[in-house]
Formats: sequence, C-alpha cells, structure tokens
Amino acid sequence: MTLLVVSMFVVVTNVNMMAPLLVDFAADFHTTVGAMGVLAAAAAVPWAILAPFMGALSDKYGRRPVFITGVTLLGIATLVASQAWSYESLLVMRVLGGIGGASTGPNLMSAAADFFPASRRGRALGMVVAAVSLATVIGVPALAEAAALFGWRWAFAGLGAILLAVAALNWKGFPRVHSTPRAGNPMAGLALVLSERSTRLLLLANTLERAAFTTVGTYLAAFLMQSYELRLDQVVPVLFATAAGTLIGSIVGGRMADAVNRPVLLYSGFQLLAAVGGIPLFLTTPGVIPTAVLASAFGLVNSLGRPSWMWLISQVPESRRGATMGFTATSNQIGLMVGAAVGGLLVGYGGYTALGIQVSCAAMLSAFTCLLGAATLPGRKGMAT
Repeated sequence: MTLLVVSMFVVVTNVNMMAPLLVDFAADFHTTVGAMGVLAAAAAVPWAILAPFMGALSDKYGRRPVFITGVTLLGIATLVASQAWSYESLLVMRVLGGIGGASTGPNLMSAAADFFPASRRGRALGMVVAAVSLATVIGVPALAEAAALFGWRWAFAGLGAILLAVAALNWKGFPRVHSTPRAGNPMAGLALVLSERSTRLLLLANTLERAAFTTVGTYLAAFLMQSYELRLDQVVPVLFATAAGTLIGSIVGGRMADAVNRPVLLYSGFQLLAAVGGIPLFLTTPGVIPTAVLASAFGLVNSLGRPSWMWLISQVPESRRGATMGFTATSNQIGLMVGAAVGGLLVGYGGYTALGIQVSCAAMLSAFTCLLGAATLPGRKGMAT
C-alpha cells in the first residue's frame, strides 16, 4: 500500500508541476505565460488517449511490467526536459512524458483492486486517491520551493531521478497478482468495456463528477480574488483548506465504502450534498472565512463518495480491469476539460453565479447516472439485486 501511494504521489506531482513555474518558463524561453499554459497541458492529451490501451496491455501482460515501463519513460522524459534548449524541445518531452504517464494511474488503481479483497478494497482505493490530493497539497508546493531555491532545471532533474527510483522500487515490490501473460488480443478488452451499459454509465458519472470538481478547483481562486479584492497569497489558505477537505474525505470515504452494503448509495448521497453545497459557494459572498468553510465542505463531501465510485468500477472482471481503469483516466481528463472550458464560457457570459449552477447540475447528474449504472449490475455489493 505504501508503495502504491508513494508512486501515485510522485506521478501526480509530475503531472501538476508546470503550473507554479509558468512565469519562469516564459522568461527562459522568451514567450508568454499563455503559450506555456498550452505546454502545461501537453501531457494530458496522450495521457487521455492512450490510458485505455495501456490498461488493456496490462490486462494481458501484467500490471508490473507495463507500469514500470511507463514510469521509467516518464522519469527519463523529465530528466531530459531539465536540459530543454527551446520551447519545442520541452513540448516534445512533456508529450513523451504523457505517453509514459498513461500507463501509471490505471495500473496503480488496478493493482490496488487486484491485490486487496473486496472487503478492504474501498480503503485501499481511498488511500491511492488520497495520494492525488496529497500531491497537490505537498508535492507541487515542495517542487515550486525547490525551483525557487535551485532553479526549475534542478527541480525537474530531481523529480526525474525520483521517478526512476520509484521505478526501481516497483521492480522489487510491485504487487504480483498474475505474472503470466494472458492469451488473446489485448485490445479486445476495450470493446468489451464499452459494450457494457453499466460501465458506460459509471464512466459518464465520473466525467460529470470530475467536471464539477474541476470547476471549483479552476475558478475558486479567481472568484475569491475578484469578489473580496484579495491578493493571490491571501487566497492560498482557502485553497489549502479545500485540498485538506478533499484529502480527509478520500481517506475516510475509503473506510466508509468498505463498511456499507451499498456503496452506490454512499456515492450518490454525497454527490447530492455536493450539488447543494456548490450553489452557495459561488452565488453568495458572506465573507472570506465562510466561503473558505463552504469550499472545504465541498471538497470533503465530494471526495467522501469517490472511493465508493472507485469500488464500483473496480468490480469488473480482473481480465479487463486495466482497460476499465484506463477509460476511467480518460473520463477524468474529459471531465477536467469540460469543467474548465464550460466554466470559462459561463464566467464570460453569466459571471460566477453561473458556476454555482454548473457545479450543482454536474454533481446531481453524476449521482443519478451512477444509480442507473449500478442498477444494471445485479448480485454485487452496493448494487441493486
């Protein structure tokens, strides 16, 4: 469990490490922050496209070799990026890193589901999900501090070396569940995943939930700064409070998923609470502290249900679990893009008030879509019989 959590923590830190360094990059490569922002998203495109294929390969050849190959490529690309001589060279390295990274998240989630029995699976998945929040709260700020002290090139080089060390640790300790290659075309699992109505609905529920969460994460700082006339440094404590709520919810939610008989009700109930909490978050301005409490509460209730959703999606047969987790990564990325893009349009035309409606509608639709998806999977814990 420790190895899976550490691996996810380092990988997610790599994914998000560009954001605090955009100004430094723009100065070094004589371009704009906007151009560097496009580069920051460069890894997400191959990640979203290739994740299902990498998951399918892991179903055939095993999680361990596919994960180790991917995290090694991610580490090498990060090391080479530390010596980038132009905007274009850094772009290429980020794309290559995205190709390697596509095999990491799905494999880590699949390994946790493979290795731990159903009675403890919610807790295990909750811990791995919590590593994502931990990377945001600790990993990215630590990297930014290292870049401030030693320069971004040394920060990149250090993280690349850590990724290679993680690959070496996983060579020795990655959970071994099945070690012999499975027969058949590894890509056949992709069609099987999408052929199941229940899986499609669960993936849609995840996309909607990620869109709601991303809307808050993307626009909360700007809302606070413009509504209360705050500086960025004054907003940071509120962002930390939101991330802390998310982290606590992921850990506690994993234990709750193991304890209840119907995790689908747990997920849908917390999403409905998130739908209610999303409205006053952007529609009211009661003060900085009350808004911080609302934001932290949203992060908490949203993440309390997420391990239950992970439990539900992990119940697919192990032979196509990797492919399913790959599509989960893709639905995550789609949700991120939808939340950010639609939120931007709404802010432009309707102001921040419209964001509260977007968050509420997305969370509510996610709750009902998950109920529909789980209802078509009879005979399993947490699902209709």
